Amino acid sequence: MFKFNYVLERKFDSGRKLLDYITVGSANRKIDFGFRGHSNSSWELETSLSRYVSNMGILNTSSNQRKKHSLSLASKKLLAEFKKSLIINNGLAKERSEDIDVWQYGQHYGLPSPLLDWSYSPFVALFFALLEPNKTSQTSSRAVWQIDLDILEHLNRGLVNDFRPTVNISPKSKLEQAYPELEVIYPNFHNNPRIAFQQGLFIKNEYFPTIERWLYMITQVLPMNASERPTIEKYVFDCNEKQRLELLDILDKMNVNYRTLFPDIHGAVQAAIDQTVRSFLNPEVKMIGFLKENFDN
Repeated sequence: MFKFNYVLERKFDSGRKLLDYITVGSANRKIDFGFRGHSNSSWELETSLSRYVSNMGILNTSSNQRKKHSLSLASKKLLAEFKKSLIINNGLAKERSEDIDVWQYGQHYGLPSPLLDWSYSPFVALFFALLEPNKTSQTSSRAVWQIDLDILEHLNRGLVNDFRPTVNISPKSKLEQAYPELEVIYPNFHNNPRIAFQQGLFIKNEYFPTIERWLYMITQVLPMNASERPTIEKYVFDCNEKQRLELLDILDKMNVNYRTLFPDIHGAVQAAIDQTVRSFLNPEVKMIGFLKENFDN
């Protein structure tokens, strides 16, 4: 049995063993999971907004309250300025500029945001964990994260219905900033077709640097009943460059690749680069077949 706030880490000797594990244990419809891939297993579940504020040096303080306040101020300023510029430039109709729509729209073009990308597919998450090639000949350690969305909903409900009414903080906005929900956002596919192809969703974390720190806060304020499942599992696996390419080949056969996950010019360019690199790395199979297909008379 696990505590609801628990992050369980499992280690795998190879990405192939992880692929076998998630095929059996995670690719099902019994539990509502979200998945996220990291090419570096040391990375935390941190939003681009948190990284942006950290890079400005604002979060270099020991005060948790100061950190939350800085994140909140940066969030409001970024959103207001982006909305203003969009409307002036006719980039988005004023009536459609609801906050969460604008966050999704802006994140697609690089706006630091409190939204963290997840996928309903463990195979899509594994693809993103494998995207970056190894910088050296050494084996790298990568990770796929799994979050239990049903338990997350339970924790949010307990926070709003059971804990907040017992706290004497006003106005309401300050209470919500001190003890925020970790909101699941179902995306607007109209402005970002990539999200649809990636089976994507967002988790909004506006006031805490990482999701792990939010879970620690939950530990302090809610009674932690035992559960058969942890809230988050982190699957860490070792992968050298040869294994990385072999796994990408397997995912390609499952139709998980640049072309399908990025249905635009960027995806077409990256797919061409990726396929060419892999052809030269395995010439006896791929490049010879390409030459015969295109140049034999």
